[in-house]
Amino acid sequence: MLSMNELNLVHRIETILRKRGCWVLKTHGSNLRLGVPDLLISYPISTSCGMAVSVFVAIEVKIPGKKPTAIQEYELAKIRKSGGIAFYADDPDSVIETIEREIQCRSS
Repeated sequence: MLSMNELNLVHRIETILRKRGCWVLKTHGSNLRLGVPDLLISYPISTSCGMAVSVFVAIEVKIPGKKPTAIQEYELAKIRKSGGIAFYADDPDSVIETIEREIQCRSS
């Protein structure tokens, strides 16, 4: 179960992403497989033929000073290997910047 501080971080990040037009699925507290990141996101990057083009983003949320467990790191690595953007975040204000930096790296 997430601590209240971590739960607040999840909600803050979710709000930021939804305001950006993202589809967001919160997985924390669910019965999904162990290690699945807290937030799964479809992050729109452009529009083509009237349809949004998005990238897949997964975020493991941690309170400052905490790091993902080994199984969480493993799942994040599998997502990155398959082409998704995956990272852990402890600062809601840095999430958009992190995603945008990853998108920029992939397009250059």
